[in-house]
Amino acid sequence: MLRTLITFATLKEADETLKLAQAQKISDFLFACEEGHILITGMGPQATKITLERFIDRAERVINFGIAGALRNDIALHSFHPIMLAAHESSTITFQKEGSRLLTLSAPLHDVTERDRLSQSFDLVDMEGHAIVDLAQQKNKPCLLFKLVSDHCSHTTSKEIRQRLPELSKKLAHYYAQYIKKKE
Repeated sequence: MLRTLITFATLKEADETLKLAQAQKISDFLFACEEGHILITGMGPQATKITLERFIDRAERVINFGIAGALRNDIALHSFHPIMLAAHESSTITFQKEGSRLLTLSAPLHDVTERDRLSQSFDLVDMEGHAIVDLAQQKNKPCLLFKLVSDHCSHTTSKEIRQRLPELSKKLAHYYAQYIKKKE
């Protein structure tokens, strides 16, 4: 049994958490730590689903830590958000009573006009959240998502994220430690 399965999309997002948790490498994408296991799912809903399907049956619960773009400029960079609902295409899953509304896309969002349109229904955008929640619900596993705002979804987003990824990884590790210590 994997107890808690903690997911991140990329190794670069997880880097500081892996160090903090003193995680031991099992494979290129799975690490053991005191709290359970850390799984690197890959980016995008399809990669996430394929990777998560291999391990979710052995987990008691799933927790995702990751970065997300803010769909409104009044949502602060580096703010941390528990997620209450995740949507992708025609599916919307509400899985918590409180939190932000997350839209999962298959590609990064760089169009400010599209961002502003989506902001009428959602707060944040990522590329993995809905796939995690959907599979967890199918398998009757408790699931939590936490997102760190990395950008405001513009034409410079990808470059900004690449430049700030070490800093974002440190902030994710900080929030991971806060959450895990509070729950243990």
